[in-house]
Amino acid sequence: TEHFATSFIRRKLFALFNVYETGRGRGLVFTACAPEEWHEVGVLIVSLFLVRHGFKVSYLGASLAPAGLAETLRHHRPDLVLISATSEETAENVRDIADVVASLPEPRPMLGYGGRGFDDEAFRRNLPGLYLGGSASSAVEVVGRILAGDTGNGHHPLAS
Repeated sequence: TEHFATSFIRRKLFALFNVYETGRGRGLVFTACAPEEWHEVGVLIVSLFLVRHGFKVSYLGASLAPAGLAETLRHHRPDLVLISATSEETAENVRDIADVVASLPEPRPMLGYGGRGFDDEAFRRNLPGLYLGGSASSAVEVVGRILAGDTGNGHHPLAS
């Protein structure tokens, strides 16, 4: 039943995404699930919220593999890479994506992340990037600030 419901919701979200996507927008945001993360409904909802608020979004899918990501990021040059995780185990895998992003030459995209896997504030303190909050609406707000140049902490999210 869960797989049926998820498949149904995914189809509807992709249909809405395609309706609202114009190919234009402010900034380019790549959205994806962390490596080994297969629960994509949350990040699809965030992607849809971003598109509805005028951002250009490319959804990269579930379980984003770090291999080959650097080349994709160099070629498309997104402003932000947004990663979702629903468990602490898959949230830990965001470090692999952060390493890829940090290895890129300047100007590199910023890294943002969200989902239940990042609920622990102590875990987030030791993770490169910027937490986008606990909801799709907070993610849209934070993305807007990031792309306007305000990370809220006075420095680049990938700075050490």
